Amino acid sequence: MEKFSILSKADLTLRLQNLSEELEDLEEEKTIVLSQTGLHLPGSTITRYESESTKLQESIVALKMELEHRI
Repeated sequence: MEKFSILSKADLTLRLQNLSEELEDLEEEKTIVLSQTGLHLPGSTITRYESESTKLQESIVALKMELEHRI
């Protein structure tokens, strides 16, 4: 996890926007990939999506908390 305390408020806001977009893109990709019929996917694919999604969500929460502390 990144050290958000060293970033400026503007950088935090920009980083939050970027992470939110990454999460949205990841969820969209996951939906497309997992909804394809006839395509065999290893179980690790689902695990990878869940892991990446969890990391992004945790970073977003940490960023929001840091921004709230600076208000």
